[in-house]
Amino acid sequence: MTIVKYGKKKTLIFLLALIAMKNTGSIFIAYIINQFIDAADTRNIELFLRFAGIGIIGLVLYMIVGVVVVKIQNKYIRDVNLKIKTTVLEHTFVDSVQSDDVTDTLSFMMNDLKLLEKQGIEGELTILGLVIQFVLAVVAALFYDWATALVFLVGGLIPSIVSKKSEPRIMKASEKWTQSNSEYTNYLENTLNGIQTIKTYKVGDAFINLIEQRMRQSELSLEVMNGVVGVVQTVITTIAYIFGIVLPFGFGVYRVIHGNLTLGGFMAVVQLNNSILNPLIGVLNLRNSLKSTTHISTKIAEMVKEPMSRKIHSNVDMVSSLEVKEVSLKIDDKTLFSDISLDIRPGDNVLIMAPSGVGKTSFLTALLGMRTFTSGEYMINNKDAQMIDGDTLFEYFSYVNQAPYVFNESLEFNLTLGESVSKERFEATLKATELDTLVHEKGLSYVIENSGTNLSKGQIQRIEIARALLSNRPIMLADEMTAALDTETGQRIRKMLLKSDVTLIEVAHHISETEKMSYDHVLNLS
Repeated sequence: MTIVKYGKKKTLIFLLALIAMKNTGSIFIAYIINQFIDAADTRNIELFLRFAGIGIIGLVLYMIVGVVVVKIQNKYIRDVNLKIKTTVLEHTFVDSVQSDDVTDTLSFMMNDLKLLEKQGIEGELTILGLVIQFVLAVVAALFYDWATALVFLVGGLIPSIVSKKSEPRIMKASEKWTQSNSEYTNYLENTLNGIQTIKTYKVGDAFINLIEQRMRQSELSLEVMNGVVGVVQTVITTIAYIFGIVLPFGFGVYRVIHGNLTLGGFMAVVQLNNSILNPLIGVLNLRNSLKSTTHISTKIAEMVKEPMSRKIHSNVDMVSSLEVKEVSLKIDDKTLFSDISLDIRPGDNVLIMAPSGVGKTSFLTALLGMRTFTSGEYMINNKDAQMIDGDTLFEYFSYVNQAPYVFNESLEFNLTLGESVSKERFEATLKATELDTLVHEKGLSYVIENSGTNLSKGQIQRIEIARALLSNRPIMLADEMTAALDTETGQRIRKMLLKSDVTLIEVAHHISETEKMSYDHVLNLS
């Protein structure tokens, strides 16, 4: 169960004990009703008043226990949700080496995990509570009259057969909705990212129609899933009332008529029947709802088969050499480059040039381990890079992206990414990347808005460069790092990097012949 796997066991046991205590309330009510009917039957006002007082006091105490249960249960659900979401995030960051598609993860976290919370986590707790209530009520009913209680019990179990038969249909409908909703979310995000193009060419109507088609399909899949669940629940409820109320109630009346059961005892059993039948119906219905989250729980279970390490850094060796021998790269049957060789030593500066589409960026991502060279050898410190763990390989490199990303956090966090940096190195890096003026004007606590809308492209690019320097990785991979900078600023920052101790592997389109002379290696991929 999800609540057992991701929650604290001691808290769950304590919560279930409180739920059991709260659910004895149905037995208490049945007992009070029995006494009331006996008092009415014997016209005993003293008995009636005594149990009326006991009933009121008891219900107040049960109310207090119920409030405590609500608070502890909500906290437990919160903790389980946080544990699951953290697990998904950890898996996402580790898996990002193989995939850069975050849309499916976003859809999974925003849609599937919400479904798991409502119908899975809360459903499991509700089922456990109903089972406890059911068991307690059955024991009490058997005490009053075992024959009538047994008829109620058997009649209430019959709907489970129908419930079991309906499970495959519900699971199939749920999986279809999840797939349809994910496709709709992906298409919507892709379309909205191109909203400027749509507005420019005034083709909004066409895209609205395309979105509506996928939206209708998603809603239709949800309608089908809800319809299947709803129909099954309706059928089960009807069967439960026939076999759980009408037939057992008639049997109990028959027992009273023949003197085998007192009227008070029968009414106590009838009252307890509500605590037998309702939990039984509830469990059967909730089991069907739980089936709609099975594929979600399975997906999360796959993520935690191997424990995720929260360790961010390992002790990587210094890079004494980086060598590629006759490497080539092919993507979708298209060869981007072939027979490329480089022998890079610490402190070397490498310039990679080629026309657009030849694979300059792909070369960098292959060095980073996000792609695999189709052929040839890739060695770091005379060790096959493919034999190096993906997370460890990352730690040899910093990466300056031509389309850098800033987070909706403080300026300081965007520079350090939460890592500790000495004050001296931090201030020196700010000066070297010409960010000291920005920090002086805005302050390190200045919060960058989503997508960096309150910064210029040049400021964002310099933050990316500073971030790479502050990471203190042995090798810097730079993809068009000065494209967003004005010419003079770009030349100053490039000159600073070329004179630094970092090993620089830079991709650039436009660079002067004079600047080329500052590099130890100039590689043309074309």
